[in-house]
Amino acid sequence: TELENYDWFFVFDDGGFPIIENLRPLVQHLSPDDAVMMSDRDRPAAFGSLLSRGAVRVLQGLLDKDRHCPRPTKQQPLAQLQAYSTLWSCLAR
Repeated sequence: TELENYDWFFVFDDGGFPIIENLRPLVQHLSPDDAVMMSDRDRPAAFGSLLSRGAVRVLQGLLDKDRHCPRPTKQQPLAQLQAYSTLWSCLAR
């Protein structure tokens, strides 16, 4: 699958200005196959979230199978701040 082509996924607000070189030292000692998610939990929209490939796998398995992890659709898209909260609540389980 396409997921196997990437180690890390960075989700951030369109007002953010990430400097990827600053993220590399954070993850260089971590395995992308472990379920890892980093974010500023108090202000998730200001920073965004960094997810490992393993975390995305876990999230894929939880979508629609857990009532706390709804899959967004065109008819019911998640608002951005709600999307960050949903990521945290799903992966914190």
